[in-house]
Amino acid sequence: MSITRTTTGTLHWTKSTYSDRADASCVEVAAAADSILVRDSKDKAGPRLTFDTATWDTFLTDTVLEWTKSTHSDFEDAACVEIAAVPGSILVRDSKHTTGPRLTFTPTAWDTFLRTATGG
Repeated sequence: MSITRTTTGTLHWTKSTYSDRADASCVEVAAAADSILVRDSKDKAGPRLTFDTATWDTFLTDTVLEWTKSTHSDFEDAACVEIAAVPGSILVRDSKHTTGPRLTFTPTAWDTFLRTATGG
């Protein structure tokens, strides 16, 4: 989900892409200079949740991204990696420690790595 950050008092609210019906219950998010705000799309004046940007980024990474395990991981106990693509980056994590640190590559660097690793 792309969110435009603002440093002014005006927030730009974005409705979740999962809300495609007029009557759907959904959330809207807005990015302030140092936090992410979340509100109920049907109760715009109601309470809001506030997240620091690191927590929000972790939430999106852990819940929204589609992680793909390496095809070389055939065994349940095998140590392996998983990858996920986000705009402008490829994320890599340890499949046994999914909440641990992640590596971030540019698409060009990832393509170079794959070509080198496969001998191409």
